[in-house]
Amino acid sequence: MKLLKAITKSLGIKNIKIAIYAWLFNILFSIIIYFTFYKAISFAVSESIILNKLSSDGFFTCMVEIFRNYKGMLPTLIPICIFVIIAFSIISIFISGGIYSVLLNKEKNNFLNLISSSVENFFKMLKIFFINLVNFVVVFLLCLIFGFLIWKIQNNSSNEFLIEILFYVWIFISIIISIFSIAIYDFSRIFKLKYDKNFLSSMKKGIKFVFSNKIYILLMFISYILAVIFVQIFLSVILHQIESLSVLFITIIAYQIFILFKYYLKIVIMRTETNFIE
Repeated sequence: MKLLKAITKSLGIKNIKIAIYAWLFNILFSIIIYFTFYKAISFAVSESIILNKLSSDGFFTCMVEIFRNYKGMLPTLIPICIFVIIAFSIISIFISGGIYSVLLNKEKNNFLNLISSSVENFFKMLKIFFINLVNFVVVFLLCLIFGFLIWKIQNNSSNEFLIEILFYVWIFISIIISIFSIAIYDFSRIFKLKYDKNFLSSMKKGIKFVFSNKIYILLMFISYILAVIFVQIFLSVILHQIESLSVLFITIIAYQIFILFKYYLKIVIMRTETNFIE
């Protein structure tokens, strides 16, 4: 099978150095965000509350609790969240352009090649991203429409079982649509770097390739999603065993190992994509 061959060819320790490259940018970004915005958030909420929530409930639950119970700090937190999302997106575009370029050109996986390729291809990748905003908006609207239809059915039906089934159908459809959307974005970038055609041509080629290999694309991305879920569950089981707050440092280390391994899996998928078009 072509996909199996591409995945097998993509595995190995050769991905570790590239994963570390992406992970180091993640660490740097996190440190900058921490020292830039932590004082602003702690001033609005209280440092002790943040630490207690983070240690007991985790990051996501902590943020939900802050939004729910400390509405007075929303004018502070919302601009910070918007800035973080935009900054992280730009960094992701920068990193991924360098990684795809190194993989396609089969260059050495050293940091110098990765950084120089990231710099060289940044504006190309940024333009591809903006062109693919149309793709992202279409997917968002489709998911919104399906969600709205389920909401209307829920209001007009008392059958809870039917509503639950429709909800899971909506989740399933949204995941499938999102997979194709991400795949189109990925292959648009790959074709732009490989053939250096104009941006619309690269996107069209990406769309054509994705829908010509629908089953392979679904299997590839579902395999990646399942692998990430498995690692997340494994990490949760380990963290559940850590009951004392005195080992919070171990918890942080465990999370960083998980993030590094998640980047490794992402590099495997990126390498699989580049092998798949050969």
